[in-house]
Amino acid sequence: MLKDKRIISIIILLILLIIIIINIINNNILNIDLKIYNFIAKYINNYNTNIFKIITFLGSTLFMIIITILFFIILKGREGKIVVITMLGSTLINNIIKLIIARPRPNINPLVVENSYSFPSGHTMAITTLIGILYILKIKPWMKKGRKGRYIAYGIWLIPLLVMLSRIYLGVHYFSDCLGGFIISIIIILITSLLLEKIKL
Repeated sequence: MLKDKRIISIIILLILLIIIIINIINNNILNIDLKIYNFIAKYINNYNTNIFKIITFLGSTLFMIIITILFFIILKGREGKIVVITMLGSTLINNIIKLIIARPRPNINPLVVENSYSFPSGHTMAITTLIGILYILKIKPWMKKGRKGRYIAYGIWLIPLLVMLSRIYLGVHYFSDCLGGFIISIIIILITSLLLEKIKL
């Protein structure tokens, strides 16, 4: 039954992703993206900018390389391999989709410099995929350790949401870029969880 729910979730998320991509290609979602950015831009100041630069680093390539290597060393064996393979797969998928969609970055008020295409957000995908695979391997069992464990297991998902917010705040991604990246990563995690039941590493 659980497997059926995951397959249904993957199908629903794929449909939603296709809808987002179609609207991006047809430029139908830009008004929503700009309204969300304009709302967030009201809170731009030096203090918030410094905080969001720290938060956005959690999804950066440098941080992902470091943290992936650390988890590979710490987890060892099968789980370490799963983390590395999943992160590499997520990065590859992100780069392929970026090239296919080729959406330009927002030309608003970028507070940091980015040179690649905009959709989907690589920072969002990286941190969401990392949290997702760790959730499957290590975090989810914490939910069985009482209320405190559940708070930790659910609270950890605030990190990807904050990274998404940081990318919009810093003016380097539209909301739809971040939402698309989040959806793709969840699909990757769901597929990975299904494959882990079939494949032995």
